Amino acid sequence: MADYLASTELYDPSTESWTMIGTMSTARSYHTASILANGTVLITGGETIEPIETSELYDPTIGLWTKTG
Repeated sequence: MADYLASTELYDPSTESWTMIGTMSTARSYHTASILANGTVLITGGETIEPIETSELYDPTIGLWTKTG
């Protein structure tokens, strides 16, 4: 049984600490996270009870998640 989370955290290796950075609109587990060339983070797929077919994009310059599909 997996935990489905919408909370997101940022790891700082220089301080070895985690910081809460916001909440995605969809809780998920087993998703993929990719850092894009412009510095945004793309979260795709994953699952809850059913597979998730949506994506969300995190913009660190404004600190917000946006649904992308």
